Amino acid sequence: GTAGLTGDGGPAVAASLSGPSGIALVPSGRHLVIYIADYFNGSVRVIAPDGTLTTLGAPHQFVAPSRLAYRPGGWLYIANDRGDVKAVNVTKSPAELATLARQRKKVI
Repeated sequence: GTAGLTGDGGPAVAASLSGPSGIALVPSGRHLVIYIADYFNGSVRVIAPDGTLTTLGAPHQFVAPSRLAYRPGGWLYIANDRGDVKAVNVTKSPAELATLARQRKKVI
């Protein structure tokens, strides 16, 4: 495919990402929601159980996200290669960001 930042609100198979690098599978009832770290777009993309793709928060909200991890209770941890970690409560609408101060723990 072609690298880009397209497809919000449409089918994920028609979307463009640029450097997908990390993934988290999050339970949603009997289905899974897929979160993808979109490295060069500074974004986290979300694929809903129905196949629709959206962007978590605003495009370019994160600095080079490369790893994702999910913790029960709705927390998605987004890490970059510099050791910065952001925690997003994905159960909130819209998701509320809580920045973790330059945590050096590796998140996978």
